[in-house]
Amino acid sequence: MPASAAWLDDHKLIIHECLVSPLMVSEVVAVARRTYDLIDSVPHEVILLFDTTQLNNPPSQMLFVAREINRWVHPRQTRIIGITQGIFSETLASLLRHIAPPSARDVIVVRTFDEAFRHAQSLLSLR
Repeated sequence: MPASAAWLDDHKLIIHECLVSPLMVSEVVAVARRTYDLIDSVPHEVILLFDTTQLNNPPSQMLFVAREINRWVHPRQTRIIGITQGIFSETLASLLRHIAPPSARDVIVVRTFDEAFRHAQSLLSLR
């Protein structure tokens, strides 16, 4: 599956959004909409783990759809934890810091899913 979004916990506080090659731009937009709908289904703030570790060849138009993707950043999406192992994804995380709504600009970049999940749990413990 090239793109997916799902809850990681029973309390619906953390979403794992994963992009996998090969991937089309339309799939990126669709998963952003899916994430928005998941967040919209709960009344509280949510942390997003944005996983691109399996995205070897991003779609050529990926950066150009940033505005479209930005439309699907929910106001209750408070943190983005990017999971990446490549320069493209680090560039995308940097771009998100500039174009995302203020509530979601606090982008953290880590190298592994486990590190991202631990970081999310740590953030939740501070609430």
